[in-house]
Amino acid sequence: MDLELTLSFIAASILLTLMPGPDNIYVLTESISRGFKNGFTISVGLVLGVLVHTFAAATGISILLFEYDWAFNFIKYLG
Repeated sequence: MDLELTLSFIAASILLTLMPGPDNIYVLTESISRGFKNGFTISVGLVLGVLVHTFAAATGISILLFEYDWAFNFIKYLG
């Protein structure tokens, strides 16, 4: 994967985090009540979640998890 594509993907992931929705409301309420550091940490976690999910979908891992219950359970218990 070339650098331009990787940076575009990361930028898109960050933009998805900033879009309004339940995640955004959660980050805002935690930032207001517990401070910037906690809100920033939650935002980074959300971006990483988007990265992992998109990677799984792009590589076909999602299909394997859908087809094989044992693989899904393995990932579920691993998490």
